[in-house]
Parts: sequence; C-alpha cells; structure tokens
Amino acid sequence: MQDNYAGAQLAIEFAAAQGVSDDWMVEAIFAAAGDSPNAPSARFDSGLNIALSSNAELDTTTLTLSADRPDLAAAATLRPGVPNDLRARFAEIAAEVDLISAEDRRDILLARLEDPDYTATSPIEQTLRALTDPLVDDEKRATGLYNVLVAASRSDLARYRSTSQLFLEDLRTMPQNEITAPFALDYARAAMMGGDRELAMTWLGALEIEGVEAPEPYDIAVLEAVDIIAGGDASPASLRAVEKRLVTTADTTPKEIQAVGILTSWTGLGLSLTPVGRDFVSQAVDRGIRIPQGQLTSLKAAAQSDAVGEAAMMVLAITNGKSSELAPVDFAALLETLRTMDADEIARGLALENSSFWKVPE
Repeated sequence: MQDNYAGAQLAIEFAAAQGVSDDWMVEAIFAAAGDSPNAPSARFDSGLNIALSSNAELDTTTLTLSADRPDLAAAATLRPGVPNDLRARFAEIAAEVDLISAEDRRDILLARLEDPDYTATSPIEQTLRALTDPLVDDEKRATGLYNVLVAASRSDLARYRSTSQLFLEDLRTMPQNEITAPFALDYARAAMMGGDRELAMTWLGALEIEGVEAPEPYDIAVLEAVDIIAGGDASPASLRAVEKRLVTTADTTPKEIQAVGILTSWTGLGLSLTPVGRDFVSQAVDRGIRIPQGQLTSLKAAAQSDAVGEAAMMVLAITNGKSSELAPVDFAALLETLRTMDADEIARGLALENSSFWKVPE
C-alpha cells in the first residue's frame, strides 16, 4: 500500500516458501506495480482486497458485494478510486445499517448525478435529480418524493428508514401548500421514520389546508400516538386525548391489534393509560411469541445488577431482529428493562419500529 513493490514481492516469495499462497493477491500486487499484462478483476471481499483493488485500479465491471457484509460496503464506499456507480451501490447497503450517514450517501448520489453523461435510472436517483433541479415544477417534485417514499415503506424496515433519512432535507424544504398537502400523511410518516418527529407533526398539520381530503382518523391517531413514543408531549391531557382518538377509531381487528401494541409500548415506557385504555388493552386477544419466563427473569436480574453488556446481548438474542413477533406484554417488559439500564432512547426507538406506524391495517 506504500508503493514498496520490491518489498511486497519479497514478502510474496517468503510466504510461498512457507506454503502460503494467494494467487489473486500475487497478481494484484504485480498489477499495482505495473508488471502484469493480465491484471485480475477487483475483489471487495475483505478490507485488504478492497485496498489492493483500488490501489491497482483493477476492473470492477463484474464486481458484486453481498448485502450480508455491510461493513465491507462501508469500507468500499469510503475508499478513494472506487467508481461512482459502485460507490452508490455500496452506500445504499451501508446506509441501511447506519454504517454511513444519510448525508454522506446523499453526497455520493449527488456527485454521481453531476456527471453530464450519466442518466439516472433508479427511482431514488430520478427523484433526487428532480428535487435538486430548480426547473422541475412542485407537482412533479412532490409526486416523485411521495412515490419513492411509499415504495420504500412497502419494502423492509431498514430500507424505509434509510430512504426516509436520505430525503429528510427535501421534506424540510418542500413547501406546504395545496400541491403537497395531499401527500402530507406519507411525508409525516417518512419524517417520523427518518428521526424528525417535529417535522412529522408539521406535515400532519398540512392536512388542515383547505381543500385537502382528510385521511382516516385512525391513521392520524397512530402518528400522534407514536409521536409521544418518540418524545412528544406526554402530559396527562395529551395522553388522554391521543389515547381516546386511538381507541375510538380502531374499528377493525387489525387496527385493534396495532393500537393494543402501541398502548402496551406506552406502559413499557412508563406512560400511563386511562381506565378506558386499560380496559381496551385488557380485552385484547393474546397473540405473539412469549419469552420463556426464565430468560425474562434473567434479563431483568442482569439489568438490575448493572450488567449492561450481558443484558444488551440478551435483548439482542431475544428479539433477533423480530421484536414485532413478540407478545405485547413481553415486549413491554423488554422496554422496561432497557429503561432500567438508562437506555431510554434505545427503548423509544425500538417501540417506534415495533408499532409499524407506517403500515396501514385493513
């Protein structure tokens, strides 16, 4: 990596004498030194190979990278010499697990779009180009943003979150008027998923613009309820009002299931329910996977003993990325345990994701 190719070749010879051989690495090193007429294709399957491939400017046209290795995707994203199209692909993989910031991913995409010979092909790139082009009218910009956010909300959670974060800047600058207000509910959901609850509530307010068709009252109640989870007004008056709207508008079984889950998360976060809310939750049909009581007791004991690392590992093992499949009462117990560990923000984030607020029950 320091252009000491003579030393590298000596190291290769020494390794070969010890029975250690890597044909690709040998060819890559000779290619970097300019001594190989048939350089190998690039490999990005380890940090060292990423560095070697970039340093030797190896061919990347056949390169693939599994989404199972976001760490390597992040390393490739930050490596000089990686072609813009690959950098954009890797940035998407890494952003979905927060290994690069949404701002860095946006910068990578915008740099790619600055190339006059490049034609945006993906919906995300096309939308970003339209949003940053002052000649594009508001209706096309608003519709494009709505379409890409709704499409992401119908995919997996990680993609929806990373897409929402990518377009937070646009949600903040998009004017709120009769053109954009019809999309306000989905803009609010994306802002909430992107981590800006105040922006979400601002877009919810845009639904009051004259002439805008009102969405289902339940959909608004859900967003108000998860706003409280995210750190919004949790005064007794606010809790009573939001709880009432949520309970009275949950008029189908799927809505009742979602509402019960949200209110149960409230209890796990230390938020009180009224007698009406408690009665609503008490009549819910049992559902979800129960946590073995021994595991739950051990988890609480670890948290109470300040064994933070042990408790954190147990939470990860119990949820296994599928906390929404747990029984609401056990999920609430997990939230209580996280709060015992002073991990309130993590608890709020987990409760927010668990609510599935961006999904519309039938």
